[in-house]
This record gives sequence, structure tokens and C-alpha cells, in this order.
Amino acid sequence: MTLCSRFGARPTSEEAIRARYARTFEWYVSQLFIRELGARGSGFNIRLADANPDDEFDCIAVIDDGVVFVECKTGRGAIFREIAKFVRRDIELDADYSLFIFDRDYTFQREGEDTPRLSAEQARELGIESVNRVQASNQTFFRIDAVQTTYPVRPFLFACGAFGGLEDRIRYIIRYTRELQRRRRVVSPLFTVEWVQFISDDESPEAERPGSEETPSA
Repeated sequence: MTLCSRFGARPTSEEAIRARYARTFEWYVSQLFIRELGARGSGFNIRLADANPDDEFDCIAVIDDGVVFVECKTGRGAIFREIAKFVRRDIELDADYSLFIFDRDYTFQREGEDTPRLSAEQARELGIESVNRVQASNQTFFRIDAVQTTYPVRPFLFACGAFGGLEDRIRYIIRYTRELQRRRRVVSPLFTVEWVQFISDDESPEAERPGSEETPSA
């Protein structure tokens, strides 16, 4: 009780609780890189002196092959609403691996098939060229390819949920990226890649449109 009083009362507002949970998730991912993935160093909730003052880097890890940038998302937020900020931060950091990890058991859709409901028009607005679902063993993640002019550093990033063996999923993403960078294509039979077709503009839900409102997430 004495120790708790030194650090003040526990925040009780919904916003404060959400912020605390988000920081805990960032810490967890940072520790995962150290304890399970052999990172040389890892940190969370980082600000860089020469980056945009509005940019906060949820997790940065250094592995043998380079720098990993992870955007950690809690709540029901969608990646496409955040992609412009994500790309800017990734360019600032010049990371070798970029991941968008959601603290949930799905990536895009809770109900039905877990694929993005993104129209071709929305993809053009966001600078997205294609989305592919990648499977390795029992793990699934998504590769999002950006138009080269939109994403000049490395024209792809990865998105996945955090549940069900996140450390294995990250290992597969790193291996997949290595193959792609060294050979320009993935030839390992370990990976199965499926192109995700964009939906028609009429089918696209308003909630997925850039700038639309949704329950806020950290």
C-alpha cells in the first residue's frame, strides 16, 4: 500500500485505462523480441529527436538482420486509417522490417472471412497496390504492398493479430521478408500466398473509408 501511494492513485477514467493497456501491450511486444526472438535490444513508446514531433514509435527492436518497427494496436481500429502515419514513421526510421500488430484474434474482420473489405478506389486513395494473405504452418499474416511512390523505402509491410503464437508469426514474417529482399521473390514451400481481391465500391463499408469515424484505439 505504501509503494502504491508513492506512485499515486490508479487511473479510473476510460481514456486513462485504455492508455495504460496500450502501453502494456507495447511493453509486451518489446519484451517478446528480447526473450523469445533474440533481439539485441528493444524498446517501446519511443520518440526520436529528428522525427516528426507528433510521431511516437510503439516498439523498435534490433535483431541480427536489422531494425524492426512495430505499430501496436489495441481496440477495434483498422490499419488503413493509420497507414499514412505508419508509412511516415517507417520512412523516418528506415526500418528493415515493419509490422502492424493488433491485440486481438483477427486482423481485419471478426466475423466471416478475415480479409480486408477494401475497394479498388479506397486502395488507390491510400496508395495500396495489393494485399496478400500468407500462411506458414498454422500461422497467418498479411502482406500489404504499397505503390512505390507512396512507400519509397520498402514497398510492403505486414499485418497480423497477436493471439495464437505471436512469436512464431513474427519469425515467419522475418524469414519471408529475408527471402523477398534477397531473391526478389519467395520460393520456400513453407509459405502459401493468396492474393486478396478488392471488393466493389458498392460493397465497401463506410467505416473502412479513410478518415471515417470508429471506436478510437491506442
